[in-house]
Amino acid sequence: MAAAEEKYLFPERAAKKLEQQIHVSLEELSSVLNYIDTINNGPPKPAKGLSNLGNTCFFNSTMQCLMHTHPLYDWLTKVTEEKQLIIKKGTVVVNEKKVEVPDTEITLKENTQLSLVSALQRFLAEFRVGRNPNPSPLLQQIAVK
Repeated sequence: MAAAEEKYLFPERAAKKLEQQIHVSLEELSSVLNYIDTINNGPPKPAKGLSNLGNTCFFNSTMQCLMHTHPLYDWLTKVTEEKQLIIKKGTVVVNEKKVEVPDTEITLKENTQLSLVSALQRFLAEFRVGRNPNPSPLLQQIAVK
């Protein structure tokens, strides 16, 4: 039976053959494009992030999300340079009771350190510039809290 006749008598067979031919062609094309890309740009660069130690995937993802939360990053930079905390008056709920908080200004001592904030800021700064940061100082501060 001729190929043209097979197309009409068994369209699913013809479609399957065509699909296989296209699939192979796409795989070959992909392989060639990857090879050309490797020649032009060198081997693929590894993704930035922490080395996977088997239990760091969630932490790594979380840190990458935090790093790209620009208002948080800006706040971390600003708050570690502040010499004074200003708390605006308002109402907060503590143990289901409303508590009025007056305007308050707190002057920080010269050597006051916000250790957790500083550790997070340093970690994210290293992460941002593409280094492979050591999470130990940050994890130690989290454990202390």
